[in-house]
Amino acid sequence: MLAHRGASAERPENTEAAFRRALELGADGVELDVFCCASGEVVVVHDEELGRLAGQPVRVTATPWAVLRGLDVGSWFDRRYGSARLLLLPEALEILGPAALVNVELKGEGLGDSRLAARVAGVLSQAPAPERFLVSSFNPVLLRRFAAAEARLAPGARSPLGLLFEPGHVLSLGPMTVARALGAVSLHPARELCDARRLGRWTRSSLSVVPWTVDDPPAAVALGEAGVAGVITNRPAEVLEAFRAGKPG
Repeated sequence: MLAHRGASAERPENTEAAFRRALELGADGVELDVFCCASGEVVVVHDEELGRLAGQPVRVTATPWAVLRGLDVGSWFDRRYGSARLLLLPEALEILGPAALVNVELKGEGLGDSRLAARVAGVLSQAPAPERFLVSSFNPVLLRRFAAAEARLAPGARSPLGLLFEPGHVLSLGPMTVARALGAVSLHPARELCDARRLGRWTRSSLSVVPWTVDDPPAAVALGEAGVAGVITNRPAEVLEAFRAGKPG
């Protein structure tokens, strides 16, 4: 079970507090999101525009880290978290430690930021326990770029890839075909796409299935019984409790 942006139902998303809380609750790891900022650092953040998180019309991709690092991204959630700040990807990995699984989602549409895939590959290649990483995206271009950058940096290394998709996100060849063409190992469908017919087809394939965002504990248990490899949730405490309650003994 992966905590979506950390334990984001209890703490401001993609912050140190959310990541530490996810680990405290017993999550296997976290899903987090990354953009490159204007000065080139890999920033852990879901929204490119920070009006929701920081109350300011600041675009991550157009703003240097020297400015971004000072923004309050916790008060929107609760005034108690007014000290919460954005993290760089290396900082987040250090907080999470070498035992936690980390699903790094590459953000960007179209051709995306030409720097992002290479910068993320560089960070992951320098981090301990590379087997804990999975790199995902809605954007097949970014996944292909990441795989190429990783191959240049660390020949022989290959971080597993996951393909994200949701209703309205058109994959004309079908998600399994696209995933296999990319060399991806997992499908990450939106929860609402996970009907019995699709799940049966996906789970019978050689690909792992990891639905998001699954905040209803009975639904998470049902998906586990249907054969998914894991779920991504904002509410790891409730989902973990439901899974534990369902285990015999």
